[in-house]
Amino acid sequence: MGELTDPHLYTSATEDNQILCSFGDVFEIFLRDSELETYAEFHVAPNGKRLQLLWPDAETIRRVQDKKVALDDLKVHEPIFDFSQWSEGEKWYICASVPSRIFLPPGTPLEGRTWMASFSRYDYSSAEEPPVLSSTSPHTGKVSFHCQQDWTELSFC
Repeated sequence: MGELTDPHLYTSATEDNQILCSFGDVFEIFLRDSELETYAEFHVAPNGKRLQLLWPDAETIRRVQDKKVALDDLKVHEPIFDFSQWSEGEKWYICASVPSRIFLPPGTPLEGRTWMASFSRYDYSSAEEPPVLSSTSPHTGKVSFHCQQDWTELSFC
């Protein structure tokens, strides 16, 4: 569960799988099983809209930027993760649940596995100002949420 402070939550997103960071505030979840190259990127907007992307590997971000791969091809349209979100005053709360089946065959135990994770945020205050970017990862220099060497290791016992 995440608790974020924001005196002016905003999004103009109207449907799931829009590029939510283009529409206002968004909370992002990045996950990868350390034994796989595939990773997941999940977004939640303040109005309950979601974006779900499955990246085949870390190099695909460059191929998308170079327009060799369409971002639409990475979108997952059936809901993968469950979440609830709500706001109270200047607080925004997000509670998410991600099933292990996004990376592992059914019945595969998580015990002993390691996932890499990063939780990030676009915080918009107005259309005239760029968003404030923040993350649980210690990004140095230019913030790149996809920079996996900065992600945190999660070990399952």
